[in-house]
Amino acid sequence: MKKINLTFWNIWSSYAIYYFGKVNLSIVIPALLATHENLTLYNVGLVSSGFFFAYAIGQFLHGQISERYNPFVYIALGLIGSSIMNVILGFSAGFFIILLVGEILDGMFQSMGWSSCVRANALMQNPKDRERSSVILGTSYQVGNSVAWLISAFAVGAWGWQAGFWVASFFLFFRGITLLLTKPKAEIQPKQDIRLQVRRTFSFPIVMSGMALCLLNMVRYGVIVWIPLYLFTSRNLVVEEMGKVGLNVFLIPIMGVVGTLVYYRIKVVKDVLTIFFLLGLGLSFAIFPFTTGIMATIVLLIGSFFLYGPHVFLVTTFPTRFVEKKIVAASTGFIDGMGYIGTVLIGIIIPFLVTSTQGGWKNVFIFWTILSFLVAAFVAAVYFKLNFRFSNKLKLMIERFFSIIGAKKTRVYAYVVGDIIHIGHLNHLKRAKKQGDYLIVGVLTDEATMEKKPKPIISFEERLETIGALKYVDKVVPQETYSPLENVKIFKPDVLMESSDHPEQPANEFVKSYGGRVVLSPYYNLQSSTKIKNKIHSLWNGNNS
Repeated sequence: MKKINLTFWNIWSSYAIYYFGKVNLSIVIPALLATHENLTLYNVGLVSSGFFFAYAIGQFLHGQISERYNPFVYIALGLIGSSIMNVILGFSAGFFIILLVGEILDGMFQSMGWSSCVRANALMQNPKDRERSSVILGTSYQVGNSVAWLISAFAVGAWGWQAGFWVASFFLFFRGITLLLTKPKAEIQPKQDIRLQVRRTFSFPIVMSGMALCLLNMVRYGVIVWIPLYLFTSRNLVVEEMGKVGLNVFLIPIMGVVGTLVYYRIKVVKDVLTIFFLLGLGLSFAIFPFTTGIMATIVLLIGSFFLYGPHVFLVTTFPTRFVEKKIVAASTGFIDGMGYIGTVLIGIIIPFLVTSTQGGWKNVFIFWTILSFLVAAFVAAVYFKLNFRFSNKLKLMIERFFSIIGAKKTRVYAYVVGDIIHIGHLNHLKRAKKQGDYLIVGVLTDEATMEKKPKPIISFEERLETIGALKYVDKVVPQETYSPLENVKIFKPDVLMESSDHPEQPANEFVKSYGGRVVLSPYYNLQSSTKIKNKIHSLWNGNNS
C-alpha cells in the first residue's frame, strides 16, 4: 500500500508541475502589454488561443497514442519538451509570431501530460480505490495552478516578463528528469486494435461529456487566463505590483481544492452532485457583476469552490470508469481535447466582449453564468439517458421495491459469449440459477469478445435472443467489456458467477466490497465453442480434400 501511495504522489506532483508551463502566460500577458506597445489585446488573445488549440489537438492525438506506451515515460517527455519551449519563449522579445509559434509548440508538449497521468493512476490503483484517487488526482492541477501563479507573479514583478517563462522552464525540466529516474514499473496491457479503440472512444457518453467540458472550460480557462488581467486593469496597477495580482488569484485554485475535497466527501452520486455544483457556479457568476471590493473577491472565491469538482469529474473520475475497455487515456484525451476547443474559443470571445460591447467585463460574467447552466444540462442528459442506462436502473428500483414488500430475491449475475451453445453453457447457467432466485446473464458483444477471442460467428442480436430463451435465465443484457465489472456496478448482484478458468477479476473485488459473493463454476473442458468450430472446420476440409 505504501508503494502505491508513493507512486500516486509521484503522478500527482508531476502534473502539478505541468501547470508552470500552462498558466504562466496569463501572468506574463499584463507585463507584455505594458512593456511592448506593439502588442494588442487581440494579439495575446490569439497567442493564448494558439496554445490551447495545439493543446486540444494534442489531447486527441496523445490520448490515442499514449494508450499503447508506458505512461510515466510519456509524462516525463512532455515535461522536458515544455521546458525547452519555455526557454525559447523567454527570448521572444515580445515578437508576436515568435510568441504564437512558441506557444503552439508548447501546447503540443503540454498535452502529453494529463491523459497519461489519469491512465497511470488507473493502472496502478485497485478497482475500489480508483474513484477516490481520481478525485484527489484532480487537486494536482488546482494546487499546481495556485503555486505556479504565485511564483510566476513574483518572478515577473522582480525580473520582468521573461522570468515568467524561464522560472517555469526550470521546474518543468527538473521534474521531468526526476520522474524518469523514479518511475515505477507499470504493467502495460496488450495493445488492442486501434480501430476498436477509436470506436469505443467515440461512444455517446464520452462524446456528450466532451461537449460538456467544452462549455465548462470556457468558464474555467476564462477565469485562469483573463481574471489576472481583469484585476490588473480594474485596480489600475503597474507591472511592479503584479505580486498583488498573484496574491489574489492564488486563492482561486486553493478554494477549488477545498471545493473538490468537500465534493469528494459528500456521499451523493457524483453525477448528480456535479449538477448541483454547476448550478451554484452559475449563481455565483450571476451575482458577481453587482459586487465590489472584498465582496467581489468573496463571490469569485465561492465560484471557484463550485468550479473544480465538476471539472475533476469530467476529466478524471468519468474517464477512469473505462479502464476495463482499455480506453482511459483515449477517453481522457478526447474529453479534455473537446474541453480545450472551448478554451480556444474563449480566447477570442472575451476580447470581443470586453472591447466591442457596452457591458465590457460585466458581459463576460453573464456569459459564464449561461455556460454554467448549460453544462449542468449536458451532465444531466448524460447521466439520465446515456451513461448509466437509466432505464435499467429504473427497472431495478421497481424490482427492489417489490422485493421489499414481498419475498426478497437473491440476484445472480453470470455472463457468456454464447456463440455456439453446448452442454458447458447449460451447466454453467444451471449452477448460476441454483445460487439465487433471479438470474441476470450478460451476453458479450462482438467488441467485448474480441478483447481476448476471435469475433463470434453468430451475430450479437441472435446470441442475445438465444440465451434469453433458456429456461434458467430471468433477464438477459448486453455486456460491452470482457470483464463483467461495468454491468456488475449497474446491477449489484448478490452473487457473481465466475468460471474457474479466469477467477481473478476486478469485478470480484467490487462484489465483495458491498457484501456479495463470488462463486466459481468448474470449467467444462470436454467441450467448447472453439473445439466445435475446429471440428467443423476439420470435417469440412476432409470432405473437400
